[in-house]
Amino acid sequence: AIVSHGPSSMFNITVENMDLQSTSAAIKVSAFDEDASGNMFNMTFRDIRITDSNRGICVAPRWGSGIISDILFEQMNIETR
Repeated sequence: AIVSHGPSSMFNITVENMDLQSTSAAIKVSAFDEDASGNMFNMTFRDIRITDSNRGICVAPRWGSGIISDILFEQMNIETR
């Protein structure tokens, strides 16, 4: 999970070449609480295999949180329950 907990922005993040499983969302990009006002942008998820998960990808902005933008997902293989 890439989760914002405060006012700082999160950006220029690359996640690649992963095999993931989860009882929830294998990849989650989200603001955690009302204090998470920083923006989240310029993220790349590449060459990722997700198996046996309830949800493959979750992008969940929260009311009052910063902006989530410019997220690239490429070469993803997703098999959910």
